[in-house]
Amino acid sequence: MLVTLDDAKTIHDTGSVRTNKLTGTIVKEINAIDIFTFNIYPDNSYYSDLKELTSLIKVYDKESLIFDGRVLTISPYMTDSGEIGKQVVCEGGLCFLKDSVPIIKQLKCTIRTYIATLLSAHNNSVESYKQIHIGNINCSQAQHTFNPGYEDTFSELTKNLISGEDIRGEMRVRIGKGGIRFFDFIANEFSEFSNKTIQLGRNMRSITQAIDPSEIITRLYPLGAVINDDTGERVTLSGVKYIDNDQLIKRYGVHAGTMIFDNITTPGVLSGAGRVCAGALKAAKVQYEVSAIDIDKKLDGFAVGCRYRVVNSYLGIDEVLRCIGTSIDINDRSQNVLTFGDKIDTISGMSARK
Repeated sequence: MLVTLDDAKTIHDTGSVRTNKLTGTIVKEINAIDIFTFNIYPDNSYYSDLKELTSLIKVYDKESLIFDGRVLTISPYMTDSGEIGKQVVCEGGLCFLKDSVPIIKQLKCTIRTYIATLLSAHNNSVESYKQIHIGNINCSQAQHTFNPGYEDTFSELTKNLISGEDIRGEMRVRIGKGGIRFFDFIANEFSEFSNKTIQLGRNMRSITQAIDPSEIITRLYPLGAVINDDTGERVTLSGVKYIDNDQLIKRYGVHAGTMIFDNITTPGVLSGAGRVCAGALKAAKVQYEVSAIDIDKKLDGFAVGCRYRVVNSYLGIDEVLRCIGTSIDINDRSQNVLTFGDKIDTISGMSARK
């Protein structure tokens, strides 16, 4: 891989015979700013040229640009063995949206118009190299109300489009021709299918399964519209106030939770909506961390958002799973780690036999 500083300076080339190479890892996740962390050493020609927030960093894998961003922090260090260097943390293209604050009034408009308004405000207030243009927007034409929060543009977009109550989509920055950055958004999820198979005995080195049961709901209490503003009382079911998912209760026991339907005003309609949701309740979130080697030279590396067939007979896994994150070693592809399945916070589980 090739790492450049401010487009003109090569600070790392995996294929070079030079000894002053970087060591580092690029981490990519859905709806998150890419992070590239590397160590640089005093014998590197550009050791003193790195500057927080203004130095621009690009990483190329052959002809593909896999990281584009800036230096965030620089931390000089010396180890107990006497090694001296700097640990440098860089953030990817979405980070530039943190440099602007959109001062706008309440907007009642489509998602596309909202995104276009915020990006226009961003581009008008930052340097040209930080500009991001509207890209592929895949969503309905429904009107939504967006209230100003007076936070930075990245936070506003995340709050309203990613973690909002009625909109939960995915966003990313994509590099187009001429290095122009484009903002893409989809109202559900970016997902492509690959013909690659990640399989034990072929290109899978190891796999770890993590299970998070903390958000399991097996007994659902549906709640409708508010019927008393003073007390906050809502419409509930007639008689028994909950709906059980018997299959999940048999496996996990009783774990109660609520679901709010603000537009439902009668118990009968609430019962129907609640039963649909109770039947769709999922078991524990499952995530897999896979160390895999990309052995097919005709195809590009593994991509976040893409679905792959994952096969491991020891764990009984033969599923098409979505890659939600990658960790890329800039010197050794065999050390790359892929994350498949649900995004969870609790990491526990077991390692498979190799």
